Amino acid sequence: MKKDIFIDNNIASRYLSNPTLDEYKKLIEWLMMHQKNEETDAYLVISPFLLKEYIESNRNANSKTNIVQIIDLFTKQNRLIRFDKKQIEAFQTKHFTKKVIKRMQSNAKDRNHIPAVLMSDRKMALSEDIKFLNDLEQVPDFEAVTATKPEDLNYQ
Repeated sequence: MKKDIFIDNNIASRYLSNPTLDEYKKLIEWLMMHQKNEETDAYLVISPFLLKEYIESNRNANSKTNIVQIIDLFTKQNRLIRFDKKQIEAFQTKHFTKKVIKRMQSNAKDRNHIPAVLMSDRKMALSEDIKFLNDLEQVPDFEAVTATKPEDLNYQ
């Protein structure tokens, strides 16, 4: 199983470009470690929706740990888990019943990220958006692993 993780834009744009907290430094260390081993290397879960958010929020950041730079590196190293628009829409059609949608609290744009997390191997998400994290738990038959801080996730 690949060690994949979904990192929400609210984390990526705030903490990755210039990490000051030790836990984000450790997360970046893990992301940047590349041993060409699926069992230990980090993989990022992305979709066109998330990629758009990353680019809009981080286009002027110059850091090597900027999420756009990380995506570029991971693309070259084949360490992205990509879900396209059709896959996202198919998941929503199948799993977003009226009952599920009624319980959701996040905004409509964030609901496009839920399928990417739940279709990934580890179903692991790091986000400061409590409503989004709550919505990950609303879809029956899936168990997401979520946290608002890296130290609360067993990502390695």
